[in-house]
Amino acid sequence: MSSLDRRAPARPQARFDRAELFDGDLDSQPAAELLARRWFATLAATRSIQVECDALLERLMLADAAWRQAHAQLAEFEAIRDALEREMFVMEGVRAERRGRERVRAISVA
Repeated sequence: MSSLDRRAPARPQARFDRAELFDGDLDSQPAAELLARRWFATLAATRSIQVECDALLERLMLADAAWRQAHAQLAEFEAIRDALEREMFVMEGVRAERRGRERVRAISVA
């Protein structure tokens, strides 16, 4: 069992001093340094991805707000379209009724 295996489990988000990783065993020094390098690289990658996630979340929130606004505007235009369509049918019905009366008059006059 190596000296690293005998240590207590690492606390999450803990910062280690290089002296903590090296306990005096010369054979474990390269392994400890490699472990420390990997940990710092992972920490840097985690921070980078966290920044990217934060930026994406902000863009997502902006896109969601824009979508909600466009969706509300679409609903308004659809309501206007439907109202105008009803008015057109009413007007077309009135025109058809007038044409029907004019035909009846023309037939009765003839």
